[in-house]
Amino acid sequence: MCEPFIATSIVRNGVFFRILRDDPSPGDDKNTFSCRRIGMLGEFRPIVEGRMISRGIDRFGTGQPGASRGHRSHKGIDVIASPMQKIFSPIDGDVVREAFPYKDDPKMRGILIRGTGEYAAWEVKLFYVVGLFNGMVQAGGLVGHAQSLLSKYPGITNHVHMEVFRNHIQVDPRGPFRRCF
Repeated sequence: MCEPFIATSIVRNGVFFRILRDDPSPGDDKNTFSCRRIGMLGEFRPIVEGRMISRGIDRFGTGQPGASRGHRSHKGIDVIASPMQKIFSPIDGDVVREAFPYKDDPKMRGILIRGTGEYAAWEVKLFYVVGLFNGMVQAGGLVGHAQSLLSKYPGITNHVHMEVFRNHIQVDPRGPFRRCF
């Protein structure tokens, strides 16, 4: 009779592993373990299908973190998305509220996702998204569709703006999304 799997977790160089004792066949070494990568701690799923592409240079500047916005700097990253393109949650979480990037323009909308489970320390704001404004979501689950920015910014590359917070402190989104770009 085979012994059941025995699981434990380890973190090595920021990578979360689940260690499972293999289901040994008769005569196998019962101390054989397999290392199955579950996912990077703090690494998120892409918000669009396929590889995410950050907005490059257009007549409004670039979509990179820290890019100049006159008297301030860009606080997030812009991910290219066509109008009405499906937008997915990067983390398991709860959509806690609708978010508005502009106080004077209620047509432009977004959402705030507060992480749950292994993502409990994280929050993600997605601007220029219409769709789900409350409820639980899973990483990779549909949360809405990208809005068109052309009426507000003629000539801009259409995109979804994303800001990431860990323990309520804004972080560079390129870190947790490093495998998505």
